[in-house]
Amino acid sequence: MEENASLLQELGFGLEPYGEEDMILRAVPEALDPAQAIPALEEICEKLKTGSRDLARDGILQTIACKAAIKAGWDTDPMELQVLADKVASGQIKYCPHGRPVAMTLTRRELDKQFSRIV
Repeated sequence: MEENASLLQELGFGLEPYGEEDMILRAVPEALDPAQAIPALEEICEKLKTGSRDLARDGILQTIACKAAIKAGWDTDPMELQVLADKVASGQIKYCPHGRPVAMTLTRRELDKQFSRIV
């Protein structure tokens, strides 16, 4: 983490040495829920160990976006959900942070098949 402190700082993490081998987290990216900070940092450190700094940077941004994303089962403000639904419906948001589609088109035939209207 010390070797990549400038990258982590650029992304919104405030880390300081704390003793010989530990770090203390003083700040997290604005979009990230503080409760997700440690899991995000653990995932980020794995990415930094396995790839180049530039490749890791893209993965880190995906990790932050994923950890900051609205999750199923969360107690989310209805207005925030409406904004998200509007962005998905308008086509402004098409993919999750990892690149998976967030919506799909079903034909009438596919729906009929699902409800056993046709075989």
